[in-house]
Amino acid sequence: FAILPQMRRQGIGKALLTKSIEWLISKNFSYCNLEVSAENIIAQKLYKTLGFIQVGIRKNYYKSQIQRFDALLYTKKLK
Repeated sequence: FAILPQMRRQGIGKALLTKSIEWLISKNFSYCNLEVSAENIIAQKLYKTLGFIQVGIRKNYYKSQIQRFDALLYTKKLK
């Protein structure tokens, strides 16, 4: 899902992702994986702040009417 621009910088995304990670840990998941557009610098900073590390790239994964963007793959070890 996406956070609307007017909702940014209020901690909503961080709170949702933190709760999601807590739930995954409670269910004994070992890792949390996600992907993000290479253009979404704000999300990348959030993921790094929460301990995710970039582990790969999917070239030209997202497309707009004008161009294509890479997807960055992130992971976080939970155990």
